[in-house]
Amino acid sequence: MSSKVAEQMKDQTADKSSVKHKLDAETEVLRAIASFELIKGLVVLLAGFGALYLIDRDVWDVAERNPSGAASDGIVRNCVYAGDRWNTSDLGASKLIWLPLTIRGTTVNLGQYPTWSLDTSAGTWTADSGIPAEGVHTLKNLNSSLLMDVSSGSTANGAKIIQWPSTGGTNQQWTLTRVADNIYTLKSVKSGLCLDVPNRSTDTGVQLEQWTCNGGTNQQWFLDLVGSYTGSTYMLAGVGSDLEIGVANASTTSPAAVQQETGTGATSQQWSLS
Repeated sequence: MSSKVAEQMKDQTADKSSVKHKLDAETEVLRAIASFELIKGLVVLLAGFGALYLIDRDVWDVAERNPSGAASDGIVRNCVYAGDRWNTSDLGASKLIWLPLTIRGTTVNLGQYPTWSLDTSAGTWTADSGIPAEGVHTLKNLNSSLLMDVSSGSTANGAKIIQWPSTGGTNQQWTLTRVADNIYTLKSVKSGLCLDVPNRSTDTGVQLEQWTCNGGTNQQWFLDLVGSYTGSTYMLAGVGSDLEIGVANASTTSPAAVQQETGTGATSQQWSLS
Protein backbone atom coordinates (compact mmCIF):
# COMPACT_ATOMS: atom_id res chain seq x y z
CA MET A 1 0.00 0.00 0.00
CA SER A 2 1.32 3.42 -0.92
CA SER A 3 0.52 6.75 0.68
CA LYS A 4 1.37 10.27 -0.52
CA VAL A 5 3.15 12.68 1.79
CA ALA A 6 2.92 16.36 0.90
CA GLU A 7 4.58 19.01 3.07
CA GLN A 8 3.12 22.50 2.91
CA MET A 9 5.96 24.65 4.21
CA LYS A 10 7.21 28.15 3.48
CA ASP A 11 10.25 28.53 1.23
CA GLN A 12 13.47 27.99 3.11
CA THR A 13 16.96 29.38 2.70
CA ALA A 14 19.51 27.11 1.07
CA ASP A 15 21.33 26.17 4.22
CA LYS A 16 18.14 24.70 5.68
CA SER A 17 17.02 22.84 2.57
CA SER A 18 18.99 19.64 3.08
CA VAL A 19 21.15 17.90 5.63
CA LYS A 20 23.74 15.28 4.75
CA HIS A 21 26.02 13.83 7.39
CA LYS A 22 28.56 11.12 7.95
CA LEU A 23 27.65 8.81 10.82
CA ASP A 24 31.04 9.40 12.42
CA ALA A 25 30.61 13.20 12.36
CA GLU A 26 29.25 14.76 15.52
CA THR A 27 30.00 18.36 14.67
CA GLU A 28 26.64 19.25 13.15
CA VAL A 29 23.58 19.04 15.36
CA LEU A 30 20.03 18.33 14.34
CA ARG A 31 16.90 18.43 16.43
CA ALA A 32 16.10 14.76 16.42
CA ILE A 33 15.65 11.99 18.91
CA ALA A 34 17.42 8.72 19.33
CA SER A 35 14.44 6.41 19.24
CA PHE A 36 13.74 3.95 16.46
CA GLU A 37 10.76 1.88 15.53
CA LEU A 38 10.93 -0.83 12.90
CA ILE A 39 7.73 -0.93 10.88
CA LYS A 40 7.61 -3.48 8.07
CA GLY A 41 11.27 -3.03 7.37
CA LEU A 42 11.12 0.77 7.52
CA VAL A 43 13.03 2.63 10.20
CA VAL A 44 11.13 5.65 11.46
CA LEU A 45 12.91 8.46 13.28
CA LEU A 46 10.52 10.25 15.62
CA ALA A 47 11.53 13.88 16.05
CA GLY A 48 12.19 15.70 19.30
CA PHE A 49 15.19 17.19 21.06
CA GLY A 50 18.63 15.70 20.75
CA ALA A 51 21.71 15.57 18.56
CA LEU A 52 22.80 13.73 15.45
CA TYR A 53 25.30 11.59 17.31
CA LEU A 54 22.44 10.04 19.23
CA ILE A 55 20.95 8.91 15.92
CA ASP A 56 24.39 7.58 15.04
CA ARG A 57 24.48 5.56 18.26
CA ASP A 58 21.04 4.09 17.72
CA VAL A 59 21.82 3.12 14.14
CA TRP A 60 24.69 1.07 15.45
CA ASP A 61 22.49 -0.32 18.23
CA VAL A 62 20.13 -1.60 15.56
CA ALA A 63 23.09 -3.03 13.64
CA GLU A 64 24.40 -4.81 16.73
CA ARG A 65 21.04 -6.44 17.28
CA ASN A 66 21.09 -7.56 13.65
CA PRO A 67 24.74 -8.19 12.74
CA SER A 68 23.85 -9.40 9.26
CA GLY A 69 22.44 -5.94 8.59
CA ALA A 70 25.30 -3.89 10.01
CA ALA A 71 25.76 -0.48 8.46
CA SER A 72 29.08 -1.49 6.92
CA ASP A 73 27.49 -4.24 4.81
CA GLY A 74 26.34 -1.90 2.04
CA ILE A 75 22.64 -2.44 2.70
CA VAL A 76 20.48 0.60 1.99
CA ARG A 77 18.29 1.59 4.91
CA ASN A 78 15.23 3.69 4.13
CA CYS A 79 14.10 5.91 6.97
CA VAL A 80 11.71 8.74 7.67
CA TYR A 81 12.95 11.85 9.47
CA ALA A 82 10.47 14.02 11.34
CA GLY A 83 11.83 17.45 12.23
CA ASP A 84 10.26 20.04 14.51
CA ARG A 85 9.07 23.38 13.16
CA TRP A 86 7.78 25.18 16.22
CA ASN A 87 5.01 27.76 16.01
CA THR A 88 5.86 29.72 19.17
CA SER A 89 2.53 31.55 19.18
CA ASP A 90 0.56 28.30 19.02
CA LEU A 91 2.56 25.22 19.98
CA GLY A 92 -0.46 23.00 19.46
CA ALA A 93 -0.48 23.99 15.79
CA SER A 94 3.20 23.20 15.26
CA LYS A 95 3.87 20.92 12.31
CA LEU A 96 6.56 18.39 11.58
CA ILE A 97 8.63 18.15 8.43
CA TRP A 98 8.52 14.55 7.27
CA LEU A 99 11.33 13.71 4.86
CA PRO A 100 12.82 10.45 3.60
CA LEU A 101 16.29 9.71 4.93
CA THR A 102 18.58 7.09 3.41
CA ILE A 103 21.53 5.40 5.11
CA ARG A 104 24.19 3.86 2.86
CA GLY A 105 27.20 2.53 4.70
CA THR A 106 28.41 5.46 6.81
CA THR A 107 26.56 8.17 4.88
CA VAL A 108 23.17 9.61 5.82
CA ASN A 109 21.37 11.55 3.07
CA LEU A 110 18.44 13.79 3.95
CA GLY A 111 17.20 15.62 0.86
CA GLN A 112 14.44 18.14 0.21
CA TYR A 113 11.37 16.71 -1.51
CA PRO A 114 8.18 18.83 -1.46
CA THR A 115 6.15 15.68 -2.22
CA TRP A 116 7.06 12.04 -1.97
CA SER A 117 5.37 8.65 -1.74
CA LEU A 118 5.86 5.97 0.86
CA ASP A 119 5.34 2.26 0.23
CA THR A 120 4.94 0.84 3.73
CA SER A 121 4.78 -2.75 2.50
CA ALA A 122 8.11 -2.59 0.72
CA GLY A 123 9.71 -0.10 3.11
CA THR A 124 10.67 2.18 0.21
CA TRP A 125 9.98 5.74 -0.86
CA THR A 126 9.80 7.63 -4.15
CA ALA A 127 10.43 11.33 -4.79
CA ASP A 128 7.48 12.89 -6.62
CA SER A 129 9.00 16.37 -6.89
CA GLY A 130 12.05 18.35 -5.88
CA ILE A 131 14.54 16.57 -8.17
CA PRO A 132 15.45 17.48 -11.75
CA ALA A 133 14.52 15.41 -14.75
CA GLU A 134 17.29 13.34 -16.24
CA GLY A 135 18.65 14.60 -19.53
CA VAL A 136 20.54 17.61 -20.89
CA HIS A 137 20.64 20.83 -18.84
CA THR A 138 22.63 24.01 -18.46
CA LEU A 139 23.58 25.23 -14.98
CA LYS A 140 23.43 28.98 -14.41
CA ASN A 141 25.01 30.45 -11.31
CA LEU A 142 22.42 32.45 -9.41
CA ASN A 143 24.94 35.08 -8.32
CA SER A 144 26.67 35.76 -11.65
CA SER A 145 24.11 34.53 -14.23
CA LEU A 146 27.04 32.78 -15.95
CA LEU A 147 27.00 29.13 -17.00
CA MET A 148 29.04 26.18 -15.77
CA ASP A 149 31.49 25.62 -18.64
CA VAL A 150 34.35 23.32 -19.67
CA SER A 151 37.22 25.71 -20.30
CA SER A 152 38.04 26.32 -24.00
CA GLY A 153 35.55 23.64 -25.02
CA SER A 154 38.17 21.01 -24.22
CA THR A 155 37.48 17.31 -24.64
CA ALA A 156 40.56 16.27 -22.64
CA ASN A 157 40.75 14.68 -19.21
CA GLY A 158 41.63 17.23 -16.55
CA ALA A 159 40.15 20.26 -18.34
CA LYS A 160 39.05 22.80 -15.75
CA ILE A 161 35.51 23.94 -15.02
CA ILE A 162 34.80 27.66 -15.08
CA GLN A 163 31.85 30.02 -15.40
CA TRP A 164 31.33 31.74 -18.75
CA PRO A 165 28.64 33.71 -20.56
CA SER A 166 26.11 31.61 -22.43
CA THR A 167 27.28 30.66 -25.92
CA GLY A 168 24.95 27.79 -26.72
CA GLY A 169 27.97 25.49 -26.90
CA THR A 170 27.76 21.84 -25.90
CA ASN A 171 30.65 22.43 -23.48
CA GLN A 172 28.04 24.31 -21.40
CA GLN A 173 25.54 21.48 -21.56
CA TRP A 174 25.48 18.63 -19.06
CA THR A 175 23.66 15.30 -19.12
CA LEU A 176 22.21 14.57 -15.68
CA THR A 177 21.82 10.90 -14.80
CA ARG A 178 20.17 9.91 -11.55
CA VAL A 179 22.07 7.42 -9.41
CA ALA A 180 19.67 7.25 -6.43
CA ASP A 181 17.61 9.57 -4.23
CA ASN A 182 18.75 13.09 -5.17
CA ILE A 183 22.19 11.88 -6.31
CA TYR A 184 23.24 12.52 -9.92
CA THR A 185 26.23 12.41 -12.23
CA LEU A 186 26.87 15.29 -14.67
CA LYS A 187 28.45 14.47 -18.02
CA SER A 188 29.64 17.11 -20.48
CA VAL A 189 27.65 16.79 -23.70
CA LYS A 190 30.68 17.82 -25.77
CA SER A 191 33.38 15.63 -24.24
CA GLY A 192 31.40 12.76 -22.72
CA LEU A 193 33.47 13.22 -19.54
CA CYS A 194 32.07 13.55 -16.03
CA LEU A 195 32.17 16.49 -13.62
CA ASP A 196 34.88 15.40 -11.20
CA VAL A 197 36.71 16.42 -8.01
CA PRO A 198 40.43 15.95 -8.78
CA ASN A 199 42.11 13.14 -6.83
CA ARG A 200 38.95 12.61 -4.77
CA SER A 201 39.97 15.64 -2.72
CA THR A 202 37.95 16.67 0.32
CA ASP A 203 39.68 20.05 0.59
CA THR A 204 37.92 23.36 0.05
CA GLY A 205 38.96 25.57 -2.83
CA VAL A 206 39.68 22.71 -5.25
CA GLN A 207 38.69 23.61 -8.81
CA LEU A 208 36.52 21.01 -10.49
CA GLU A 209 37.52 19.24 -13.70
CA GLN A 210 36.14 16.80 -16.24
CA TRP A 211 37.36 13.21 -16.20
CA THR A 212 36.53 9.81 -17.61
CA CYS A 213 33.37 8.59 -15.88
CA ASN A 214 34.24 5.91 -13.33
CA GLY A 215 31.31 5.77 -10.89
CA GLY A 216 33.36 7.25 -8.03
CA THR A 217 31.72 9.35 -5.33
CA ASN A 218 33.93 12.23 -6.47
CA GLN A 219 31.77 12.22 -9.62
CA GLN A 220 28.42 12.03 -7.81
CA TRP A 221 26.46 15.02 -6.57
CA PHE A 222 23.60 15.65 -4.16
CA LEU A 223 21.15 18.05 -5.82
CA ASP A 224 19.26 19.90 -3.11
CA LEU A 225 16.28 22.04 -4.08
CA VAL A 226 16.37 25.59 -2.69
CA GLY A 227 14.00 28.53 -2.91
CA SER A 228 10.59 27.83 -4.41
CA TYR A 229 9.29 24.28 -4.12
CA THR A 230 8.19 24.52 -7.75
CA GLY A 231 11.45 26.07 -8.92
CA SER A 232 14.56 24.64 -10.52
CA THR A 233 17.35 26.10 -8.37
CA TYR A 234 19.66 23.66 -6.60
CA MET A 235 22.76 23.45 -4.49
CA LEU A 236 25.12 20.68 -5.58
CA ALA A 237 27.25 18.90 -2.98
CA GLY A 238 29.86 16.26 -3.66
CA VAL A 239 28.94 12.83 -2.32
CA GLY A 240 32.61 12.15 -1.65
CA SER A 241 33.50 15.50 -0.08
CA ASP A 242 30.16 16.87 1.20
CA LEU A 243 31.29 20.27 -0.10
CA GLU A 244 29.16 22.54 -2.26
CA ILE A 245 29.86 23.61 -5.84
CA GLY A 246 30.45 27.34 -5.89
CA VAL A 247 32.31 30.06 -7.75
CA ALA A 248 35.67 31.17 -6.38
CA ASN A 249 35.40 34.38 -4.34
CA ALA A 250 31.74 34.63 -5.36
CA SER A 251 32.99 36.22 -8.58
CA THR A 252 30.55 37.55 -11.14
CA THR A 253 33.10 37.62 -13.95
CA SER A 254 34.50 35.02 -16.34
CA PRO A 255 36.54 32.84 -16.33
CA ALA A 256 36.23 32.42 -12.56
CA ALA A 257 36.90 28.90 -11.27
CA VAL A 258 34.07 26.60 -10.32
CA GLN A 259 35.21 24.85 -7.16
CA GLN A 260 34.09 22.91 -4.10
CA GLU A 261 33.49 24.98 -0.96
CA THR A 262 32.06 24.77 2.52
CA GLY A 263 28.32 25.31 2.22
CA THR A 264 27.10 28.76 3.22
CA GLY A 265 23.84 29.02 1.29
CA ALA A 266 25.23 31.95 -0.71
CA THR A 267 23.79 32.55 -4.18
CA SER A 268 27.25 31.85 -5.61
CA GLN A 269 26.61 28.24 -4.53
CA GLN A 270 23.17 28.04 -6.13
CA TRP A 271 22.57 26.88 -9.69
CA SER A 272 19.50 27.24 -11.87
CA LEU A 273 18.90 24.31 -14.21
CA SER A 274 17.50 24.96 -17.66
